[in-house]
Amino acid sequence: QETDTISTDRKATFPGGMKAWVKYLSKHAHFPSGFQIVNSDAVVVVVTATIDENGKIINVYLNAPFHPSFDAIALKAMRTAPNWLPAINHHRRIKTHINQPLTFLQEQ
Repeated sequence: QETDTISTDRKATFPGGMKAWVKYLSKHAHFPSGFQIVNSDAVVVVVTATIDENGKIINVYLNAPFHPSFDAIALKAMRTAPNWLPAINHHRRIKTHINQPLTFLQEQ
């Protein structure tokens, strides 16, 4: 009896891995000018999205909004992101959902 030791299932991944994804987000999720946050030096906005069968990010929406200026930057960063490698389950590409926190750091 043979057993299949090679699994082709995978989660959706950004080309270059998580390190490349974090680098992309840090470049595109900039702190809006003209804002000063009191009692904190960081803001987190959580965006939920779907990565479709072709790796395209679709159905992007705010899961935990903060302020319209921050929210717009977070949504744009996600909507304009390069395609991912889609998730594969049982040799078929599938849609998958992600929750992505974006942290905006205030310059000191």
